[in-house]
Amino acid sequence: MRNLLLGNRSLFVLLFCLISFSFCACGDIFNSRRKIIDSYYLVEGEGNVDYTICRKMAEGDYVVRIPALILSYGFTDSFLVGKIKSYDNKIEYYILNRKRDSDLFPTKDVKIGPLNETEYMERWATRINVKLLKAEY
Repeated sequence: MRNLLLGNRSLFVLLFCLISFSFCACGDIFNSRRKIIDSYYLVEGEGNVDYTICRKMAEGDYVVRIPALILSYGFTDSFLVGKIKSYDNKIEYYILNRKRDSDLFPTKDVKIGPLNETEYMERWATRINVKLLKAEY
């Protein structure tokens, strides 16, 4: 009887360790990250299909700045632009003010958008002059 209890206890400890490790490591092992520039990354979401643009904070956390699904992106010294396909299949643009962005500012204070294609082209495209590159995962 004692061997049966010790065997179950060892199995319990092993399962507990494996489950704990999987929770701690999910962000690092299962999500792909590709550096864009400085503290901005193209980060894979669930299902390997919905990539977002995130800012890596000082503590190591990643905070979404431009939502999925990133089709293309580009940047200058001052701005980072993301062209996305929204979940309702609309093409939208987001503009991040890189000069103002920091760990202290919430996303809403450094982001313009969503903008439709007409708004982006008429108001912003020539003004900020960002060449968009196709997002390659």
